[in-house]
Amino acid sequence: MIRPYRRSGFVLLITIWQFMTSTTGMGGLSGWTRRFNKNLIGLRYYLDNIFPV
Repeated sequence: MIRPYRRSGFVLLITIWQFMTSTTGMGGLSGWTRRFNKNLIGLRYYLDNIFPV
């Protein structure tokens, strides 16, 4: 089970972005980042359907 390099790097980028937005979201952007994180989680499931492991 070898994952494509591009997909694994992209998922890593998404998780880092989610971590950054969640930490900064505690300041004042919590509503916007929560909505944006929901979209990213949906995008991650979408990518998992396109590129099965």
